[in-house]
Amino acid sequence: MVANWHVDASLSVLPDLQSHAGINLTFGKVFPISISHKQSINTRSSTEAGLVAADVAMGPILGQKTS
Repeated sequence: MVANWHVDASLSVLPDLQSHAGINLTFGKVFPISISHKQSINTRSSTEAGLVAADVAMGPILGQKTS
């Protein structure tokens, strides 16, 4: 079975204009890990929000604890 990580971000969806990110790990059609969080910095574009989300996602992907 192959593990796939999916990372995505939504730009300025919260009242304080911060972005929101989601990280999911799938094995086939099952989501054993799903993390959703408010990004800690403001971003100016959806591309930048996606890059911040990818940076934050590297901790769980590499097996490190997140704060």
